[in-house]
Amino acid sequence: MSALFVQSYVEDFKTEANIQDIVLTTPELEKHLGTSLEIPTLREIMKFVCGNKIGENYKGTLAETILKSPQDFEMIFVFANAQMDVPNDIIGFLIAEKGECKKRPNTWCVNLICSKGGKGKLLLSLYLYSILKSISNGNNVDPVGLLELAGGYYNIAGFCMYSKLGFEYDQSLYGDDCFSEMCNLPMIVDLQGKQPSYVVNLYMGQEQPTQLHEICGFRGETQLLYAICLNLLRYVDVAPSEIISFYTSDDYAINYPLLYKTCGKNRSGVLTFIDTVKSNTSQENANLLSKFYKKKIPYSEMIKPQPRTLRSRTISVPETSSVGATTTSQPQTRRRRILGGRSRRRNKKRILKGRSRRRDKNVS
Repeated sequence: MSALFVQSYVEDFKTEANIQDIVLTTPELEKHLGTSLEIPTLREIMKFVCGNKIGENYKGTLAETILKSPQDFEMIFVFANAQMDVPNDIIGFLIAEKGECKKRPNTWCVNLICSKGGKGKLLLSLYLYSILKSISNGNNVDPVGLLELAGGYYNIAGFCMYSKLGFEYDQSLYGDDCFSEMCNLPMIVDLQGKQPSYVVNLYMGQEQPTQLHEICGFRGETQLLYAICLNLLRYVDVAPSEIISFYTSDDYAINYPLLYKTCGKNRSGVLTFIDTVKSNTSQENANLLSKFYKKKIPYSEMIKPQPRTLRSRTISVPETSSVGATTTSQPQTRRRRILGGRSRRRNKKRILKGRSRRRDKNVS
């Protein structure tokens, strides 16, 4: 099977886009290291570049999966300088997985992208460019790009960056046969009929996607509140109504049920509220925002719940030792989720104590 990321593709893109950054594919990185890329090294790279944005368990599992199934994964790495010390000089990487979306077995999806210093656009452009290069060389690759955006519209910087490269939200990608995490936003870009030069022009700003979401034209409090409303609209469209309350667990920043109640608990009310947000002043939206935040914590420190099995109405809730650090997942049944306010508060201390004991047992 032909590789997606080929060093000659990378060099072609760099030449056409006038890029000076050092970018290596996995084979070239291994040549530089003088040895095969091992699990500990890959985990170090993830930890150095991604920081606390992904959990330690996930890093280890992903690194092991990648190196055990190299035919299904491709990686590229961006270096800060010619010394190319690993991991200290790596400022970005992208992992692509073939068939991550099961109903699209020939589609390369972005499994993980982490960067420092604004290299995300470069990495994603190289991903799209490589897809088109591979197709032009006669390889059996779907002419589409797929990814999941963590945090959905609330991750507004990521959403607008991806949108400027042609990605759009596609609700049909939700499901067990593709992307099941409802806290993430599935996005797709159609590259049918495009040439590799199209991606170069997008990267350099010489061409624009057919339609850029209007939220990217707003700023400040208005943009943020608009993004929260779009997330709510997505949950209303996709998630069973009882799951909406899950998104206001004690570790989650946004009180979606209160916002939903404010919008009249219906889809049309959410759309009307969005129109109000767009016409409000920045200060008016700042006042509204203060009502819908349970905790004012940075997005990067938020716990992003990961509902798994919707048909059985069971949700995996991250158990945390601190804000932003996921340790284990405990299934929460419907009975637990619908406990009333007093019952929930009475049980909160007991549950937290139980969690503390379990954590203490794991300390060596």
